[in-house]
This record gives sequence, C-alpha cells and structure tokens, in this order.
Amino acid sequence: IGVRLLSALMSTGTMLFSYLTLRRFFAEERMAKSSSLIIAMSPMYAYMGMAVNVDALVWLIFSVFVYLITRAFDEGLSVQMNVVIGLTMAFGVLTKQTFLIAVPMYVILLGFLWYRKLLTSRQAASSLGVILAMLLVLDGWLYVSGLVSTSPSYTGEHVRTARSISGFLSHLYHRSGEYANTYNTAWGTYGWLDTPVSLRVFGLIRTLSAIATVGL
Repeated sequence: IGVRLLSALMSTGTMLFSYLTLRRFFAEERMAKSSSLIIAMSPMYAYMGMAVNVDALVWLIFSVFVYLITRAFDEGLSVQMNVVIGLTMAFGVLTKQTFLIAVPMYVILLGFLWYRKLLTSRQAASSLGVILAMLLVLDGWLYVSGLVSTSPSYTGEHVRTARSISGFLSHLYHRSGEYANTYNTAWGTYGWLDTPVSLRVFGLIRTLSAIATVGL
C-alpha cells in the first residue's frame, strides 16, 4: 500500500508540473486546468500512475524537465537554469536510460535560443558541454562500474559477448530496419490497440510524429 501511495504522490507531482507548464502556454488558467485534467484522465496514465512501476518516477522527472525547458524558451538559458536542467537530466538517466531522449530535446532548445539570438554559438556550445559533462560524471560511472549494462556486444550475427556501449550502438546500426518496422506496428503492441491500417497510413503517421517532435 505504501509503495502504491508513493506512486500516486509522484503522479500528483507530475500533474502539478504539467499544470505549471501549461500555464505558460495558456493565458486563461481554466484552459491549463482543463488540459491537465484531460491528461490525468488518460487510461494508460492512470493505470501506470497507480502501478508499482519506475515509470511513475520517470514521468515526474520528465515533467520537471519539460517545465524547465519551457521556462528557458521564454526567459532564456541562465547558468543556474542550465545546471538545474543538467541535474534533472542526470537524475532521469539514473532512473531509466530512455530518459536520454531529453538530450536531443535540449539540443533543439539551444538551436531555438540561438535562432532567436538569445544565445551565441559559443554560449550554446559551452552550455551543451556542461550538460554532457554532468551526464558523464553523474551517470557515466554506472557503465564503467558495471552496475548498469546496455546490451551485448553485437557482431551482426547474433553473437552475445561482453556488454558494452559500443555493442549497444552496433546493435542499433545492424537492426535499424527491424526497429523501423516495429515503429510502424507500434499501434498493435498491446493487442487491443491493433488496427488494420495500410502501411501508407503508418508512413504518414511516422512523418507527422517526427514533425510534431521537432515542433515540440
């Protein structure tokens, strides 16, 4: 019961930061509250938020990250803000490696601020360097110590040897075609979401999803 209560509290924190982020998008407070309510009523979110799952913490940290990124879009990227963002990203990666998606999102932020002339090229490069250094120092030791492993070293012939980061990258390179097909059929991952849609429609969805990611 205590663990489920903790998950519920973390989910509540996620909704709080979602609301704070939406308040920066909407002039009317009721729009932000309504949007937060829609998010909270999502079946998958409600289920995972009450389950004993690490994703509840990942979502909380990611909601903080999105809030900080949104503030940086409006207010610019100060040294203090950059350090807080770096600590949030490092804590997220410690929780779950898929949090590395925050890195390209941060790069998009830097590009946007540079385009708006709020950052010079040198400032953007130094900010990115600080973030990468924090990730290396705070998270890199997990890989070096062996406490966290990525995937087996991969030779292209399904040979499993010692685990390493290079093996993980090699695995992605050789199996990229299979991952692309998995992305196309993502709607059927849980069975009950399986929909008989043509591959052309999936191709359109993939393109729109990529555009939406860049837009975000």
